[in-house]
Amino acid sequence: MKPLSPIVSLVVLNWQGEEDTARCVESIRAQSCDASIEVIVVDNESTQESRSKLKAIGDCRLVATPRNLGFAGGMNAGAAVASGDPIGLLNNDLVLASDWVQRGLELLAARPDVGMIGGLSYFWDDANPPYSEANDAWSFPIVDPASGAGTLRQSLGTFTEVSALDGSNLLIRKNLWQRVGGFDADYFAYGEDLDMSARCSAAGFQLVYEPAMRTWHRRHASSNRMRLRRAYWSRRNHLYNVAKHFSEREWRGRTRRLSVDYIWYGVSGRDAGLRARSRSRKLDLRTRCASLAAGLWGCTHGHRLANKRRAVVAEGLHDEQWTDKVRQRNLSLVHHD
Repeated sequence: MKPLSPIVSLVVLNWQGEEDTARCVESIRAQSCDASIEVIVVDNESTQESRSKLKAIGDCRLVATPRNLGFAGGMNAGAAVASGDPIGLLNNDLVLASDWVQRGLELLAARPDVGMIGGLSYFWDDANPPYSEANDAWSFPIVDPASGAGTLRQSLGTFTEVSALDGSNLLIRKNLWQRVGGFDADYFAYGEDLDMSARCSAAGFQLVYEPAMRTWHRRHASSNRMRLRRAYWSRRNHLYNVAKHFSEREWRGRTRRLSVDYIWYGVSGRDAGLRARSRSRKLDLRTRCASLAAGLWGCTHGHRLANKRRAVVAEGLHDEQWTDKVRQRNLSLVHHD
């Protein structure tokens, strides 16, 4: 198999997690593949102490940022200096099976229509050790075509084309990354993978889930230190995704209703409207505050949402039939269950 280039670039994002990053890089060095691997470590909000620890890992290209650029901006900073093709984007709190890169290279060589690939993500914590396939596992986000929300589905052992991929472990063709402009840095974190998935699809490429590309992921190892902001970004970025990717007829009404819903969730402490109150879930104070803040942001930043939409349309990275295609894809997934 001939690789896309003699080099594959893997970008690992670090934010106050040097021990996790070292473990992730170790799993990269254990890869067995037909291309050389360039390891790029982005040190978000870099300090002298963190740089010293990361330099001790050795054999990595270190990109130190003076402030925290978030997941989206940090990955963009790493991919900007990548010399390889394809580019891998990896959370630092995961490890890779030794054939993760090779499986991805083989798939990209066999399928020129495929632009981005994501793999199977086994759960990893103190009770579920890494490299155990007995752990629970997650595959890719299922997108609700009515709301635009994505929910990770549990393990699927079948290769399949999908509407969105989990941003924790991705392999993407360099020309596609450059075509879509990487992640939208304004997202900071959460929802940027669904957004980029939609833009890659609009650019004419297939997204595929390959369960043979196995990872073990200690989810939220970094973001658990900022739970309020995580809850807020998830909701605000949901508004971005609806504005950017729903149809012209739908997006304004849906972002308005969603903003009002978020305000109601914050005020009522429940995650449903009045009619569904008996079936709703009680929210903790953190989630209530995040919902209220995101709803108020949505009600006062309609111009920002409109500008986001205009930009993605002007770039040719918007598909008016996106929600219809998501619905059709979801129906096809029923046959895999």
